[in-house]
Amino acid sequence: MLRNQEIDDYIAQSSATKEQKKYFEFARNKVHEIWPTTVEKISYAMPAFYPDEKAKGIQLLIYLSLNKKWLGFYPMPAFIYANESLLNELNLNFSKGAIQIPYDTSKDILTDLLERAIEFNGRKYLEDK
Repeated sequence: MLRNQEIDDYIAQSSATKEQKKYFEFARNKVHEIWPTTVEKISYAMPAFYPDEKAKGIQLLIYLSLNKKWLGFYPMPAFIYANESLLNELNLNFSKGAIQIPYDTSKDILTDLLERAIEFNGRKYLEDK
């Protein structure tokens, strides 16, 4: 896994607690496990995870951000629309482009959402290539 120093700095400079940072790092590592060619960048002042070096703009797998009460999970609107019933079932707050994942959400649920989002966005990227 190739780690991006800007994202390391983003985490270090965050006012998030140690436990919240660990939760973020868990998600970060899972992204790389799910999509091994992931490239990390900072985009829109947030950690962005792209499928490979050639991807740009909105051709991304996911954005993640550290917030005071939740992990910001930004998988793109098409994913949220396609999975709205699941997000309601999980009782997660979400909008057109963002999902709020409270830090006490189980890592199994987080992993499932990451897998679904990354596979959804990765498949779209490969189709559009």
